[in-house]
Amino acid sequence: MEYINKQIKKEELLGLPGVGKSYILENRFGNNKESIELGFNLNKIRNIISGLNLFPLSIVFKMLFNIKKGKIKGGIKLILVLLERAGRIKLSKNNIIIDEGVCQALWGYMIRTKLDYDLVHNILIILKKVAVNVHYVMISKRKHKEYLKKRKNENKYKFNNEKDLIIARNKMAILLNLMKKNKFKINKINN
Repeated sequence: MEYINKQIKKEELLGLPGVGKSYILENRFGNNKESIELGFNLNKIRNIISGLNLFPLSIVFKMLFNIKKGKIKGGIKLILVLLERAGRIKLSKNNIIIDEGVCQALWGYMIRTKLDYDLVHNILIILKKVAVNVHYVMISKRKHKEYLKKRKNENKYKFNNEKDLIIARNKMAILLNLMKKNKFKINKINN
């Protein structure tokens, strides 16, 4: 496993659910990580407002209109997560290392929406202002399937079938290509 340089101020891990992002973060950084708590609090409201200040309303509305039928609740939640994480990173004055940051939230949004390359490109332009260094965690397909089987009893994102996993991998590949076109610095970590 490669090690991440601790000198960089704002970093995030990106990868499919079950590839070991949280494991890498916990074992490499221990207490130096920024945790993502579930729930609702005033800091999250502050972060969402800060994130909204990054995004023109036209992009927020376009994000809302691109959500697929039947996935509206999850899509809106992911837009709020994207805004919250962008705001959190923007407001952070300390080192911040997140296992599910703005790019991961964008991937989650892409899973639940009709793919609009222009919209994703425009979102990435905005996210580039806050996502300084992205570490893409990769794993072999065989090992990934083994890890996913172990996660069945955990309360985490699950793939319902092989088709869902293929869609997730394809959306991640699209996101990585668009990030490269937008000149994101992406370090690859083999887990």
